[in-house]
Amino acid sequence: MARPTRKREAVQATQLDLPVKYGAEAVQQDIEAAKDRGLHLAKYFKLHLHPADMAPSSGFKLDPLPRGVTINQVYTDYLRYLYAHTRSFFQDHVFHGQQVWQTLAPSMEIVLAHPNGWGTREQGVLRAAAVAAGMTTEAKSREQISFVTEAEASVQFCVCQPQTSTFLTNGMNLVVCDAGGSTVDTTVYNVTSAQPTLQLKETKASACIQAGAIFVDDAAESWLRGRFKAAGLDQDDIDACTADGLDHFINFTKPNFSGTEDVLDLKVGKRRLNVASISVQGGRMKVAKSNVKSFFDGCVDRIINSVTSQSSGLYNPYYILVGGFGDSPYLKSMIRTRFGGSNRLTTSNIPGAKAVADGAAIWAVTKSVVSRAARYSYGIPVVTPYDQFNTEHVGRTIINSPSGTRKVGGAWSEIVAKDTVMADNSSVKQSYYQEFSSLHEVPNTISQTLYSTLLSSSYKFMRNKSGVVYSDWTAVCDVSANVQDIKSIMVRKYNPGVGPYFVLDFQIAIHFGGTQLSAHIEWEQNGRTMTGPATVIPASLK
Repeated sequence: MARPTRKREAVQATQLDLPVKYGAEAVQQDIEAAKDRGLHLAKYFKLHLHPADMAPSSGFKLDPLPRGVTINQVYTDYLRYLYAHTRSFFQDHVFHGQQVWQTLAPSMEIVLAHPNGWGTREQGVLRAAAVAAGMTTEAKSREQISFVTEAEASVQFCVCQPQTSTFLTNGMNLVVCDAGGSTVDTTVYNVTSAQPTLQLKETKASACIQAGAIFVDDAAESWLRGRFKAAGLDQDDIDACTADGLDHFINFTKPNFSGTEDVLDLKVGKRRLNVASISVQGGRMKVAKSNVKSFFDGCVDRIINSVTSQSSGLYNPYYILVGGFGDSPYLKSMIRTRFGGSNRLTTSNIPGAKAVADGAAIWAVTKSVVSRAARYSYGIPVVTPYDQFNTEHVGRTIINSPSGTRKVGGAWSEIVAKDTVMADNSSVKQSYYQEFSSLHEVPNTISQTLYSTLLSSSYKFMRNKSGVVYSDWTAVCDVSANVQDIKSIMVRKYNPGVGPYFVLDFQIAIHFGGTQLSAHIEWEQNGRTMTGPATVIPASLK
């Protein structure tokens, strides 16, 4: 039997691949009855979009999406559903709502929040889904759609609360831990200006781990299922009792557990259910505190380690804990104990408020984060002069370049290093050149593929000796520029050994605006610096 689900999940009909129920609607019906009607549950679909470097907790098994349904389709359907309800609510609650909506919608700004660990690839999926959902057009999508990380949205929400904003001073270090359903994001900010306008500087690349509340649920489910199986219940009873117990745990035990209780009750079945060997009487199971702690501790330990790593070396930091899982009394107490007591920790969660959603709107208006740290290193593959004494070079295909120099390909040229702190709306540039034997070989378009990696700059090659890209590198986007009269900017050079050849000089600029990465190509022509379009094409979803 499918486990109880969270609000981000939807039931889908696979015959037509059409969504039938969304969010809470999906969990308010009998899952087995839904299956009998040909419906299937798309559980924890957000995890299907996570990049490969965001590894889940050990032992967690992610269920596949319904057959024939892609993650792109799930997000398109879900955004279409949210957009339709937003429009309907607005039109019903504002005088002349339909006319006002029609007037303002073409110029609206759409802000999508996502985990810190997501990048251009995941943003590309969200942007395409928003277009397919009818929220905007492809032509206007880059202008209308903005992305913000969940941690940055959360800090915007927190610092706008009176109990926090009045306390901020110049030079203060803030460690923001956003503990949500699937991911936990930790980001460090330095307050560069508290008054009159708040300005924050991200001091290092944020951390994003899969240690959210659903992994606590998964641990509880595994424990319950094991207990019922050990007690000798048949499979149907194991499934039913596990589902009942997990539902009670998610809705009552988990949000209230503080770690001070000795024994806790879980409702695992009807009143006539009695299994003495596992402490079940009248449909309720007695569970020791140590067992409940074990459900939490795998995630709590990973969260504390992540926060410890992020705050290492900081002077006198303050901690902000937000997110749905951040409401957990047990997680709060463990964070407070580890990081200096109640005077250094605030949990700016207001009942009924959504820190990420509200913070995303605040972020769009204030833009108070003025510097960010690159989470990845970015660069391109290049050729490099062949060195017969370098073991990394030996065995690679030797290229005889137009200039007469022997070279090998697959080398790594870094443009931006991981953890580089960049001011908002700033660029980093790197110069490159291409060689041609004849002007007839020169295309009208300069094009390069941008890659990212978490590895340090000490790695000199991104392809192996067979020319295959190492798994630690990921294609981010293709950047291109169409150059009018490109032959006029070619530089003619001469090597006595090979004769004349031609060189095309250009630069690749990586631009960080908000939380989005873009890139463009620059070149000199007729004494002027020419700039190609900021073309960022997300790599296809693997």
